[in-house]
Amino acid sequence: MKQRNIILITTDEQRFDALGYFGNDKVSTPHLDALAAEGAYHPYAYTGNSVCMPARCSILTGLYSHQHGIMNNRGDLNPNLPTMTQALQKQGYHTALIGKEHFFEGFIDLKEISETTRKIFGFDTFWTVAGKSMIEGSKDEWTAELQDAGLYERHMQDLVERMDKRRAGICEAGATHLPEEKYVDFRVKEKSLEFINKEHDKPFFLWTSFCNPHFPFDPPERFLKNYDPKDMPVPIDCPSNKVEHYQQYYAAYYAMIEQIDSYVGEIVSCLKERGLYDDALIIFTSDHGDMMGDFGYFAKTQPQDGSIRVPFIARSPEVKAGRYQEAVEVTDICATALEYAGIYDSHEYLPASPSQSLLKLWSGGKLERQYAFSELGGQFKPPFSLLVDSNYKYIFYSDDAAEVLIDLKNDPEERHNMASKLPEVTSLLQKLLLKRIAATSPPNPTEWIYQQHYKVVGENPDRCHHGGNSERKPAGLLNII
Repeated sequence: MKQRNIILITTDEQRFDALGYFGNDKVSTPHLDALAAEGAYHPYAYTGNSVCMPARCSILTGLYSHQHGIMNNRGDLNPNLPTMTQALQKQGYHTALIGKEHFFEGFIDLKEISETTRKIFGFDTFWTVAGKSMIEGSKDEWTAELQDAGLYERHMQDLVERMDKRRAGICEAGATHLPEEKYVDFRVKEKSLEFINKEHDKPFFLWTSFCNPHFPFDPPERFLKNYDPKDMPVPIDCPSNKVEHYQQYYAAYYAMIEQIDSYVGEIVSCLKERGLYDDALIIFTSDHGDMMGDFGYFAKTQPQDGSIRVPFIARSPEVKAGRYQEAVEVTDICATALEYAGIYDSHEYLPASPSQSLLKLWSGGKLERQYAFSELGGQFKPPFSLLVDSNYKYIFYSDDAAEVLIDLKNDPEERHNMASKLPEVTSLLQKLLLKRIAATSPPNPTEWIYQQHYKVVGENPDRCHHGGNSERKPAGLLNII
């Protein structure tokens, strides 16, 4: 069988309902809506973690946060964990990441270490950026371009001013000072088009990783002018004196999403012009959402749908078009992409991954798992773990053992904790959550000291007397509900 191209397009912090196809007539996303109409649209898709770094590490590895070890925006992803892109390379794919990376903590020069990162995680083409706010202390391919254009100092001043306003509770939303052709996501789009337009002698996997609609809320004016704050949504339980504040944010938020939509349209047009569209798998999703003022919360880190639920669209010849009501996980990208590439058992390369291929679902079959899983460490808000489908959401807070059960069918705005009123459902989901965590243990530890000292890759051939089994697929992964 001819190997086919795979294009993964992600945004940063786009909530599930910020999409025209969802039924939202306040945001313009015609190109994404067209993809959704032609392919599979998943209104119940969930991130594995509601902050950037853990979610992106899960996309790359197919592991939950508690497995790969990045529970918050802290630490560096273990470079010895197997990745989806390494498996695709072994299958003969050229792999590319263009856009936001975020596999490392802290401020670092991503351009300086890009060759190391590229090799470690399994990429052949690598043009990456830190993200719109992370350039506060990081440098990358985009900041180097801003330096060359004489725009860097002015842009950093603008970022600091917006950060100060936000911390003071003042709305910082407003048009960017940058020409659009210097905007980070314009550059991500252009680099993606350059990659697609190259002559390829092997199938490719392209991850186009946009930075919008993450803070700062700074869309180009040509998009912002399309949104009148007075017409924007009012957040759930928003105090009357904050309505205008959040509506201003919503106007810029939707403008940034329309900007991305226009760039997605250019990418799709390029694929069609190159004759690469018809048999390609295209997946669109986001790393996590944004509360956008719901219940007084802003940004992410919450267990509510605004934070953990994301848009998810897939289109390929195998996809039976329609709205799929099953709960799916962003981590499912791994097994899905690998099966599309001809690797029918993803555990051959990612033995500890709970990722499930969605190809079976898209061809008329059933997903083996009912509930999606998500979690958060304790960096910003109290840590939690949860299970969710279209009917119920069960949340367990590890700090105080508090339990929350939301009846999503009757309470879609998540206002009422039904844990004490529905004890049987609460008990069942508590047990299923425990089973899910127990079945997804971390992979075997790696031999850091040996590898770092001797500058080698792989296991020490001189094993100690303890012996034991090599990495294997936990049997519990076969019985996840």
